[in-house]
Amino acid sequence: GNEYLHARDLVNAAATQYKLTGEKYCNLMKRESYWSGGPEIVALCNVLKRPIHMYELTAVTNAEADDGSKSHSGSQF
Repeated sequence: GNEYLHARDLVNAAATQYKLTGEKYCNLMKRESYWSGGPEIVALCNVLKRPIHMYELTAVTNAEADDGSKSHSGSQF
């Protein structure tokens, strides 16, 4: 859609979840050992002015593979 958030609002919303200031949150996100999440993806969408679609890989169990209920082993999107 055409929804955009201001970067400061997005950072503050993300930081609040962890009881941090926006500055501390950004400093943590700069570290190599930290994973980003939804707020960072939204920020990237805003910068690129493009939608980003996320997919999650799921493992196929032996039972699912045996009965053919999953057609793509390990890469069903």
